[in-house]
Amino acid sequence: MRISSRRFLPSKQVYEFKLASGEKLWLRPDDAAALEGDEVAAERLPALIATSEYLHARDYALRLLGRREYFQRELKDRLFKKGFGGRTVGRVMAELAEEGYQSDDRAARTLVSEKVSRGGVGPLKLLSLLMQKGYDKARARRLIDELLPTDFQQEQMRKFVSRRGKVYREQMARELTKLLADEGKRKKLGGESGVRFRLRNKYRAKIYARVRAAGFGSEIATQAAKEIIRAEE
Repeated sequence: MRISSRRFLPSKQVYEFKLASGEKLWLRPDDAAALEGDEVAAERLPALIATSEYLHARDYALRLLGRREYFQRELKDRLFKKGFGGRTVGRVMAELAEEGYQSDDRAARTLVSEKVSRGGVGPLKLLSLLMQKGYDKARARRLIDELLPTDFQQEQMRKFVSRRGKVYREQMARELTKLLADEGKRKKLGGESGVRFRLRNKYRAKIYARVRAAGFGSEIATQAAKEIIRAEE
């Protein structure tokens, strides 16, 4: 196969060879020095293509890791989607982990820290997120226990009540006014007291489900619902 052009890429520390077929190969300086003339022997081409794929895959993975931390599972998925083969991906992943460029522990710590700083996410949701990333459940529990303050759930509950309580109470008030104005529905629900009773139960369940969905325990969800409904009463 004829070599139509070659050039050195300083930022990658590789030589780029363009073949007559249009394909581009990346080779390390030592491999590039072994090529003589403007032809690549057919029997050498498969090995050079494999080397080039590896260098491309490693470069792509390092560029991704330069932007943010990646879990092993998601980084592998990105490499496969890019079209790299299983052997190449396996080699790159093993090297990056060994060299400290990729670390599930570091990625997990970063994810939990970011979520906690933003608020609104409970320990159960954090555990689920980490497990979805392929992180070990036992290690995830230990990390969450380490990074979450002892009063974290209480603090987040108070913030939720402060932020969302008024919205829920206004929704209840509008619904109450509408139901009381409908004589048929009012009688069917047992008068004003019956309407209020049903609305309180409805919004308790609604608030409870919302807080649980955010990853908080049942006690915190129940407490948040009580705080908001009590203020309405």
